[in-house]
Amino acid sequence: MMKRIIVLLTLIVMCTTTWAQQADNAAFFAGKWNVTVTATPMGDVTLLMNLEMKEGKLTGNISDPATGNEVAEIYSIEVRENSITVSFNAEGYDVFLSLDKKDENNLTGNMMDMFDATGERVVEKAEK
Repeated sequence: MMKRIIVLLTLIVMCTTTWAQQADNAAFFAGKWNVTVTATPMGDVTLLMNLEMKEGKLTGNISDPATGNEVAEIYSIEVRENSITVSFNAEGYDVFLSLDKKDENNLTGNMMDMFDATGERVVEKAEK
């Protein structure tokens, strides 16, 4: 009986720790990111990826950095230890963007496993 209780408590602690770590990883990616995708058929493309935490989960959209207008709603976000994959629909195509944490303010990865991508955190300047 005691072994079962210990095993159960161990499983609860492991699940709680894993969930807390995933929440911390997701929180890292929350915010605005300028993402540049290079060498696409349309040349280099810059996107603004807006990610926010809602009810403990990341949600977001892709917008045009020049106008701020939304281009696409992100319909899927997969967070792993130091990486994120976001999926959205652009011009009728399902697109995925995979980015790895390079440092606290930079990401590196690819779009559709074909085009190199980099991301830089948008740091809001404090108003004076």
